[in-house]
Amino acid sequence: MENNQSEFTAALEAGKLLAKGEVIEIQGVPHYLAPDGTKEDLECLMECPTRNRGHELFNHLPSFIERTNKLKSDSSIIKASPERTGILKIETNLNATTSDNPQWGDWKLFCQLAFQPEWNVWAGDSLKLNQDGFIEFLQEHGDDITEPDGASLIELIQDLSAREGSECQSFSRSFDKTGWVTNKQKVTGSDGAEIPAKLAIRVPIWTEDEKYEATVLVQAKVRDAQPVFVLKVKNPEKVVLQATKDIIEKIAKETGLPVYR
Repeated sequence: MENNQSEFTAALEAGKLLAKGEVIEIQGVPHYLAPDGTKEDLECLMECPTRNRGHELFNHLPSFIERTNKLKSDSSIIKASPERTGILKIETNLNATTSDNPQWGDWKLFCQLAFQPEWNVWAGDSLKLNQDGFIEFLQEHGDDITEPDGASLIELIQDLSAREGSECQSFSRSFDKTGWVTNKQKVTGSDGAEIPAKLAIRVPIWTEDEKYEATVLVQAKVRDAQPVFVLKVKNPEKVVLQATKDIIEKIAKETGLPVYR
C-alpha cells in the first residue's frame, strides 16, 4: 500500500511539472525545464538510475574482494590507507578517472579492518601484572605463546607464589634502544629456573585467518617483596607493516587491480 501511494505521489508531482513546463534529456537523464529556464533532475522518478554510483561498506575482506571482482572495470583502482589508530582503510574506486577516460569517481566500495582482539591484548600499552594477574593472563592467552611452553611458564610463576613470605632475590631488566639492560638482581623459581626474558607469540593482526610471529619482552622485578611483570611487544610497528604489506599483495593478486597507498 505504501509503495502504491509513493508511486502515485511521484506520478502526480511529475504531472504537475509537465503541466507547467517541459521535460528535456541531458546526457540521457530526464530534466524538467521550467518556464523561467531552471532545470530539475528527474532521475529519481525513473525505474532505475542511468549510471552506477554510491558507496558500500565492508568489514570482511573476502566479501570486499568478491564484490570488487564482480563490479570492477578497466578504470577501477584500489587504495589502502593504514591509520595510526589501528584501522586499515581500503577503497575500490570503481569508476576512477584515467588519462583517456574521465569518470565521476563516485561509485566506491570501502573495507575497514581493525586490529584483531588477540593483537590488541599483547600490543596495546605495556602490560603490568602482579603474580596472580600474570598467571590469569597466561591461562587466558597462553595459546598464543609458541615459546616457551605456556603450561611450563604457568608452573614457574606459580612456584614463585609458593615462596611468598620467604626471602627472594629480585631480577630487573629495562628496555633500551638495543633491547635489554640486565641488572644484578634476579628472580628464580625454587629449583633455580629463571623467568624467561622474552616470549614468542603467534597472533592475527588484521584478519583472523592470518597469524604473525612477534616477540614479547618480559621485564620482571620485585616490588614490596612481590614479583611484578611488565610485558611489551618488541617492534610492533614492523609486525603491523608486514601484515599490511601482505594484505595489499593479497588484494592485488586476487583482484588484478593496482593498489595504491
